[in-house]
Amino acid sequence: MNNATTYSVDAYHQRISLNRQSLQADLELQADKHGLRYALLHTDSGVVWGKVDADRARKLHLVWSIEPSWTALQQGRLFGQNAELLFWPSNGTVQASLVTDVKPQAGDLFSTECYDEDYLMWGDSLASAKAIHESFTRLHEGGQGLEYDLPLMLATEAQVQALRLHVRHYLVTDMMNGFTQVGFSRLVDFHTSNE
Repeated sequence: MNNATTYSVDAYHQRISLNRQSLQADLELQADKHGLRYALLHTDSGVVWGKVDADRARKLHLVWSIEPSWTALQQGRLFGQNAELLFWPSNGTVQASLVTDVKPQAGDLFSTECYDEDYLMWGDSLASAKAIHESFTRLHEGGQGLEYDLPLMLATEAQVQALRLHVRHYLVTDMMNGFTQVGFSRLVDFHTSNE
């Protein structure tokens, strides 16, 4: 584990219901409200990455590596430096859980210890084919033959080799037995350094 030093944080948790019929618009609204930059969907057919972009009128919208099938959604995440919105289908609706390190208008405060960790991303080279959207980079994983479009602009093989996904783990302590464990984790950002 790298960067395993724990530190205290005041975090906030809030449950949110999203409208399945207008899910894309609801997600764009939440991204704007909480400064969320990236999206990750797990669907029946695989993983879909997304990115929050602003158009000329500064309206935020989600751009996807491939158009997602909302009916095949298993779960998704919108994330950024200060928050993550985890969402999933449930009995015809879409439920969501917002965790943020910045005080929202509503939500439950909990003070906790946390630590940050970086994970290597799949991909050992830039793929020869262009990504589906100009703000994405197509990566290739030689050992698995996997290709996917990541919502970042990477120009060199060195950047691909150094690509990391930054994750924050929040610790919880069981008051009955005193054990501390990771209670939940959220995605934070990407970076391309070996630190």
